[in-house]
Amino acid sequence: MLSNCRAYLVAPSVAQCRTLASLAARSGFRIVHSAFEADTLEDPALPVTCFFLHYHLSDAAMQQVIAQVRALPDPCQRLSPVILIIDDCTVEVLLKYIDFGFDDVISLPEKREVLEARLAAQLNSEQIYYQTSDYLGPGRRRMELPHHADMRRADLSPHMRMVIRRDPLRGTSVLQRQLVGQALKRKQEHLSGQFGPRFAV
Repeated sequence: MLSNCRAYLVAPSVAQCRTLASLAARSGFRIVHSAFEADTLEDPALPVTCFFLHYHLSDAAMQQVIAQVRALPDPCQRLSPVILIIDDCTVEVLLKYIDFGFDDVISLPEKREVLEARLAAQLNSEQIYYQTSDYLGPGRRRMELPHHADMRRADLSPHMRMVIRRDPLRGTSVLQRQLVGQALKRKQEHLSGQFGPRFAV
């Protein structure tokens, strides 16, 4: 699967990009590009791109890259997996980067088969994404305890819940969209009371 995807690398230096390139090649990516190259992301033959970020990037740079990916005009690219590659870190650091909106944070060193499995898990499976007025990406609290699950503010703030699937051959599809949030529900009930029953659409 990974051989049909492109790896796109972002790091502070060429040397650190080479480190990411070695990891991507070892994981099975056939096509590897970096932000240091004059390269376009538009390639119909490779509809899924995995973005790899090096942990030596500043927090601000990481957040900027994630924001740029989530604003790409091509829907397939906009919903790409964004992976942080980092040295061994504490749980607190891991949760901080999950909160940034990374799809996965992979600590090295890691066995090749584990690395391949972690990356392949982003493909050909249903992934849950959320969209609010200022965020698009995976659940940022998915590693917390169940009673602190992601979108714990969902009862207060309406948001879009999406089920997506990344197919290395066909691209990324949005399988389901659901607008949820009690604040939205209360607003709809208020409008229904004013204007009569709402039509099902």
